[in-house]
Amino acid sequence: MLVFQITNPIKIKLSRHLSYKRQGLYSVLFFSLIGFLLSVTQFFGESPDYFNYESFFDLVRSQGMNILEVSRFEPGFSIFAVYLTHLFTSNVIVYSWIVATAMLLKGWVINVHTTNLKIFLLIAVFYVVRYFPLHELTQLRAAIAIALVMVGAMFVWQGKLLQGLLICVMAPFFQMSVAIIIPALLLSVSKRWLAILIVSVAFILTSIFTGVVTGYLGDYIKILDAYQNQGFFDEKPNPFAFQLLIDWGMIIVALVMWNKLTLLMKRIILIELIGMAIFYGGIEFGVIAHRIRELYSVFWVFFIADGLRLKATKVLCFGFVLICVL
Repeated sequence: MLVFQITNPIKIKLSRHLSYKRQGLYSVLFFSLIGFLLSVTQFFGESPDYFNYESFFDLVRSQGMNILEVSRFEPGFSIFAVYLTHLFTSNVIVYSWIVATAMLLKGWVINVHTTNLKIFLLIAVFYVVRYFPLHELTQLRAAIAIALVMVGAMFVWQGKLLQGLLICVMAPFFQMSVAIIIPALLLSVSKRWLAILIVSVAFILTSIFTGVVTGYLGDYIKILDAYQNQGFFDEKPNPFAFQLLIDWGMIIVALVMWNKLTLLMKRIILIELIGMAIFYGGIEFGVIAHRIRELYSVFWVFFIADGLRLKATKVLCFGFVLICVL
């Protein structure tokens, strides 16, 4: 007698999804552990900013919560550092736990937006090569802040507006620059011409008002005041840097393929264009323009996560990742 077993395809699909999510979780923990070990061993050499953070952690140990009054660092990061310095006596361990925290948050976001382990690993490699040295190993406050913005963005785009905005509001308390990203997360366009119009307005406003805004906020934000005193006018970024040209290439191709993109991918292209508009509009303010553009560019991970699932954009996204890694 032959017995045929009819298997429910929905149950199989759900089982595979749950299996991947477990694998994804293990992968997030693995990459976070690698980030921690690279930081704690200083495998690639000492970060250019490490001495500043080491001095800050020493100051935290002596000042406690009074650090909020004597440091130029944002209050959220300062309070986080107070608790970590109570737990660990080694500055490099404190630094590395902050690195691991940022990696866990970003890894979780990537895991949520990917459907299989291959896509997760590809995006993870893309992030580690392009952004990990810049943020986690150097701009530590920015690493935590942009991680929170990414988590908040995920909730906003899932329709959980209140939760998303609450998380986003926390981010500037770790690094003030990310505040300029939050309004862009609320924009959604389906028309290409509307995206170009929004970006054009952003470029014009940035060109006109950057000097006025930084001058005004410098009286209230310590880090901006420090930049003004040191002179962020002196180092003008290269407007034709190779990484910029790579991103421009991806943006232009995406605009040509606009009708084949998902709504989320269109959001990301708009976000990348706004980042470019702020960069070129405020290029005379070198440090700020460059940092803000880099923070905006992190959202490529969402574009790639969606693009690798689509037949029309799979090769494009894979090529983009490969060029960035190389």
